[in-house]
Amino acid sequence: MPDEQLPRARDIALESGLRPIIKDTLNPCYSFEFANLGQYFSMNDNAPGTFARGFILVPLSWTGVSLGELQYVQDIHPPKPSTLGVLTLPRPVACATLMRLAARERRSSPLRQRLLAYLATIIAYGLFDMSYDGDYMVFKVDDEPESETERAEKEVALLEIKRWSWRNDELWMGEALAAVVAGTISYDDLPYLEFE
Repeated sequence: MPDEQLPRARDIALESGLRPIIKDTLNPCYSFEFANLGQYFSMNDNAPGTFARGFILVPLSWTGVSLGELQYVQDIHPPKPSTLGVLTLPRPVACATLMRLAARERRSSPLRQRLLAYLATIIAYGLFDMSYDGDYMVFKVDDEPESETERAEKEVALLEIKRWSWRNDELWMGEALAAVVAGTISYDDLPYLEFE
């Protein structure tokens, strides 16, 4: 949510009958919770320490995403000028956002680990064929060479990442993500906060 709209959104939530929840009573579940962000509202009567149905407001500034980077979800309905459409992050923006957030955290922080796991999931399921035949997936041993199909798939993924646009001060992200996909570095090798 745009930062300047947070106070009004909070007022609307309260006027709608949502009850504020003290987040200290909840176990962290989402990435932003590890950063102590968000305003929580309950939509029903929950047992203490639970959040079965709720509404959470998180400032957009935490992500570093600008409103101009969001895109309308065209698959549902094209947006009409008189109505609000559903906005989403394109894959390149989502990856840049996760890398940006992870780079602000200490290497061992739970938030950084979670962000990198999300990044790995987006890359794996967005750029690679993660389907398999049969009842279970067979994993290759570490020293088994890549098949021709796997090499080709990796090349397509690398070309896709090279086509993505990056902010001028974040060009390193494209190079780093390409290195991860190429297998020359791991997700854990991506930049992180060394000192606080």
